[in-house]
Amino acid sequence: MKKIEKENIVGIHAVRILLKIRPFDIYEIYVSNKDAKQYKDIIEEAKKNNLVIQKITNDKIFEITKVKSHQGVLAVSKKKSEIYENNLIKFLQEKK
Repeated sequence: MKKIEKENIVGIHAVRILLKIRPFDIYEIYVSNKDAKQYKDIIEEAKKNNLVIQKITNDKIFEITKVKSHQGVLAVSKKKSEIYENNLIKFLQEKK
């Protein structure tokens, strides 16, 4: 069985974009304060996509991600495969 690769996405803007573009790839969302205005858009978008928001401390986010500028929000999502510039033409031809 193939192991699913996951990645941690942090920051308000990054998580908001992830929710709009790839909500189906999100496994979990954590915020440090569910009542804070700054997370309102994230919480509303998560509800639209039937995703549960869980509470987490800022210290725990840092422990998991090793990122200091996480802004109190963390999403765990399916890892997207990377496309390098030298493979871009081949990738686009395969998509036709």
